[in-house]
Amino acid sequence: MNCPYCQQEMAAGYIQSSRMLVWDRQLLSGAITPAHGSDGMILTKRFHLSKAFAINAYYCKSCNVLISKLDDKE
Repeated sequence: MNCPYCQQEMAAGYIQSSRMLVWDRQLLSGAITPAHGSDGMILTKRFHLSKAFAINAYYCKSCNVLISKLDDKE
């Protein structure tokens, strides 16, 4: 994948965590899950038989940008 900012090739990899990653319009605290009634979403999926969460992402070293195309919801 090419970086949309500088057009250089991006490195494929993963954003990984021992906990799920969540996107929401508001800053959350406590148990980090999407706020009730918001359009927030859980970004990561748990690996089979593992406690690790991950999402595919591309990194541009020159622009210091991460890009991830989220999978369709099942």
